[in-house]
Amino acid sequence: MRMVSGVVVLLLLGGADRPPAPDDTTQTQEIVVTAVRPPPNEVVVRAPPHCQRRSGDPADLVPIEAGVIAQRVIAPGADGMLEWRRDDEPVLGPNVWQRAGNAIGNYKYRTPADGHPLCIGALLSHPQGWGQLRQIVAAEAMRGKYLHFSAMVATRGADEVRFWLAAGDKTNQHGIGGDTHTQPIFGTHGWHQVDLVIGPVPRFANHVSYGFLLYGGGDVWLNAPKLEVLDYDTASHVISIPISGSHDQRPRRESGAGQ
Repeated sequence: MRMVSGVVVLLLLGGADRPPAPDDTTQTQEIVVTAVRPPPNEVVVRAPPHCQRRSGDPADLVPIEAGVIAQRVIAPGADGMLEWRRDDEPVLGPNVWQRAGNAIGNYKYRTPADGHPLCIGALLSHPQGWGQLRQIVAAEAMRGKYLHFSAMVATRGADEVRFWLAAGDKTNQHGIGGDTHTQPIFGTHGWHQVDLVIGPVPRFANHVSYGFLLYGGGDVWLNAPKLEVLDYDTASHVISIPISGSHDQRPRRESGAGQ
């Protein structure tokens, strides 16, 4: 996911009437649903701690610059060693949370390998730019299916937090995707669930990207992130659960599918 001048640039919305997706010239606009669920009434809102780095994380040893520059990523280079480089959106699979953004050096990150919560925290009070944690996975096995990205999120003095889920081709010129730009999270909040549902994944998609970003100051924590591959009926059930501010829309059923 990329941002320009603080504005999210999404993949072009498009989809398929039936899997596999039709050619680009016959695409129809597809439905994307994103929402932040309200917290349960019995949950007391408390500020999570500031983000703390994980001891021994090799990504913390990569030399990077502070300040706002063109979007970059920390990822393995040709020699297999981590490096700070132009963001070419590498497909590194579901076990790697990539650090990316136009101001990676203005933030600290925690990406445990043991399933514990992740976090991004600003190193300055209100820095310019953003930092993000994301996963990019191969899309071939997901074509024609629906995707559900869910996670629990808590924030501390956050200027702005967004989530996204997108599927695109190699050049990111075509695909489907959505983010929570209409429901960004600000300030301090206890745990909320965030849900994003897109689909069907078009046949030309070669990767799926999903994650979260912190724009400006504060801290954001993420727990239990999960990407699920669903059929139409299951996706419809997921988005039928009441969610605050969601659109009253359902994923498009493929032509010829049972009613």
